[in-house]
Amino acid sequence: MNAETVVLGARDVARYLTIRECIDAIAETLRAHETGKSRGPASSGFTLPGGSFHAKLAAIEDDGRIFVAVKANVNLPGNPIRHGRPTIQGVLILLDGDDGRPLAIMDSIALTSLRTAAVAALAAEHFALSDSRTITIVGCGEQGEAQLCAMAAVRPLRAGFAVDGDSARATSLAARLSIQLGWRLEASTNLAAAVAASDICVTCTTAESPLLFAEHLHPGLLVAAVGADNPAKQEIDATALSRSRVVVDSLALRRRRRSAPRHQGQQDDRTGRPRRAVGARHRSRTREKQSRSSVRVRFDRHGSPGCCRSRPRLSSRCGVGLRVVLNDRPVGTATIQAQ
Repeated sequence: MNAETVVLGARDVARYLTIRECIDAIAETLRAHETGKSRGPASSGFTLPGGSFHAKLAAIEDDGRIFVAVKANVNLPGNPIRHGRPTIQGVLILLDGDDGRPLAIMDSIALTSLRTAAVAALAAEHFALSDSRTITIVGCGEQGEAQLCAMAAVRPLRAGFAVDGDSARATSLAARLSIQLGWRLEASTNLAAAVAASDICVTCTTAESPLLFAEHLHPGLLVAAVGADNPAKQEIDATALSRSRVVVDSLALRRRRRSAPRHQGQQDDRTGRPRRAVGARHRSRTREKQSRSSVRVRFDRHGSPGCCRSRPRLSSRCGVGLRVVLNDRPVGTATIQAQ
């Protein structure tokens, strides 16, 4: 039996996985999860001197087979300045759950950017106005770019605004994506005016205090809030949430979190809001909608770091092993196909 393992770098992922394929795969996966055809998800993590490490894992049944995915990332905020490397680096390993074969090893960051954008775009397919024409992107990093391309794949966007604390980054994104998408994306420093003119607003920042408030809301607006992925972060004001129809990743997981004992790394923030809102829809305008839940990842520790550490040393000394560049950055998310 062929036991080869496919190795894919970041450019390979961006080249061969289109955003439309990713959205469709996410929809199928969420349906499988809701019908009991998944295992997990689970995760584990711990702090490092300059950041943190996280491993996330899950399995899914497909055509009578079981596939297991494990994602391991190291997050070092000071990495770009200290070492000239990305803040987050990691790999995803895909294994055959029936015979244990490692099927693929790939750069996890490019894949995560697509996956996160695809989940928000799937929410937009079900909750955004079908004739949405204008979008505001808050946070103009790699995820902001992926989100914009993903939203353009599901709604007939014709204009947009790029908002970022770093005006140069907003200007750069606006210039690059205007050419790629064929319509004007304008860099803006006026968040309120941008959101007022938009049908969709995506927030993908690391903000620790709210940046979107109730006064920014208007009938028909869809807010996809993807940046607040832990209790220390918050992009949406509690009053804004209370005036909207909020769709969270997983109702079952939300209930477990509310009933679990509070401790560091697990408690809800003081607003009592969901740890992460996939979409918030202002409720004063009704429309036909269909609700879907998303997969959330939690923590569960396992593994032996000492064993893993010895293998790269052996490979380096003996000159054995296949050497590949997984994180062949920059990924160039402008290549994500919005069609």
